[in-house]
Amino acid sequence: MLNKIRQHSTLIDQMIFSGGNFVFAIAAAKLLGAEQFGYYSGIVLVQYFLLALSQSFVGQPFQVIYKKDEAIAHRVFLSKWNISINAVLVIVAWGVGSMLSFLHTISWLDMALAAVGALGLLMNDFYRKRFIVTNPFGAVIQDGIIMSIQIMGILALFVLQIPSVHSVILLY
Repeated sequence: MLNKIRQHSTLIDQMIFSGGNFVFAIAAAKLLGAEQFGYYSGIVLVQYFLLALSQSFVGQPFQVIYKKDEAIAHRVFLSKWNISINAVLVIVAWGVGSMLSFLHTISWLDMALAAVGALGLLMNDFYRKRFIVTNPFGAVIQDGIIMSIQIMGILALFVLQIPSVHSVILLY
């Protein structure tokens, strides 16, 4: 059974990742209501935009270089490059968020939570992609743990009837 899982670990990982995000989004929509879920979705869209940029500059080059030379890939992408690019992306997002906060479209607390969440999302995605290249079964374990925490957290908010966009941002 374990060998079957290892053989199909990339597919299983994608099912966990996509399925977990789908369940999380449905639970968040039910918990927050239309207006707050729209607000939350706007923040998540910015995070996904940063993720796409990070994948372009960090994730995909790592995967290509890893196939050619593991040592260089690890030295370059697990060090300053990865951290620098992701930090710059979060700082740019923070700057945009600062401009929006003056227009009263996003609060400072939401902006700070979104920045922390974005950095976590970027790092999680990089290490997920790293596992997919180096040890696909590790990606299954990583996503399984993270999705379990997120789903249990959103269900706890749902049961306790805490419709807080701040809590949902932190969980995501």
